[in-house]
Amino acid sequence: MKNSYHYILCIVGLFATLQSLGQTPVPVKKDPDHRIVFQNKLVTIIYPRILPGDTTPYHIHETPSVFLIMRDTRVFDQPYGKPGETFFSAKGETWYNEFYKKQTHRIANIDSVDHQSILIELSNEPKKKYPDPIPGLPKPEYFERVRIYPLRIESGSSFDLKTSTTPAVFVAYKGNVSMKEKGKTFGLKQGDIKWVEESGNIIFTNEEPEAVEGYVYEIRK
Repeated sequence: MKNSYHYILCIVGLFATLQSLGQTPVPVKKDPDHRIVFQNKLVTIIYPRILPGDTTPYHIHETPSVFLIMRDTRVFDQPYGKPGETFFSAKGETWYNEFYKKQTHRIANIDSVDHQSILIELSNEPKKKYPDPIPGLPKPEYFERVRIYPLRIESGSSFDLKTSTTPAVFVAYKGNVSMKEKGKTFGLKQGDIKWVEESGNIIFTNEEPEAVEGYVYEIRK
């Protein structure tokens, strides 16, 4: 039954492909399957969501970006005017793409669950060196515009996130946390984003029975 369902999804995706052969590519911000949830001078944060059997319009990536997969899904990725390929998007996978050359493609969800991810477009034009790494976090991956730190908070534990001369974005791809900022306590659900200003100080606490896992994306200025 499961294989039959996936076969039907593939047929639906193929039909969507045939329907959109004459479609003009649009900037990713204009793609209705990509919703902008936060924007300032440094970043634009977008939530892509693709329902089972759906195919996005052809859309264009040309801004340096970070990607984070929020749910395990199988998808079909097709570059504009070229054959596509099927691949598995693993929850918690994150990467950076400078997009020196713009990329135009579309994504078909060939799984039985929604494809969910987070896209952070980086508008920053770095003029300064990175400060010392954020204390208490594992060694980050270094890129021209962003440093990426994994963050794991065990059950019943807290982490005090302190930024210096650079702001950051925090997102948990597994679990919910409470956070305390400027004397006030808030909840942050899995997949929600938190913008942390430079010289910021936020205490994240895990009150759940399992560890919370996420990333801190430090934005170079």
